[in-house]
Amino acid sequence: MLKPETALQRLAQGVAAEGFSGIKVNKSLGTVDAFQETTGSGRIQTLRVVARERGSSTRVDAIFDIQAGQMTSKDIVRDGLCNIIRSATE
Repeated sequence: MLKPETALQRLAQGVAAEGFSGIKVNKSLGTVDAFQETTGSGRIQTLRVVARERGSSTRVDAIFDIQAGQMTSKDIVRDGLCNIIRSATE
């Protein structure tokens, strides 16, 4: 089983590899919080990734928020989130 603590460290590295800034790891909550500013507007998009023990395995959830009026491709977001989640096991 991949321990949540190990997954959390790997997830933080995956978040960094996807170009996020302000990465904060909270071991007691099992979270990685980060932000990304890609438009030049100064308006940030936020990301939270959570790793938690679920039975005999580790569950990873990721939430990516963009601000009202900003647009992106769902394929780009999906690929980025999958890369981050996959980083827990690589």
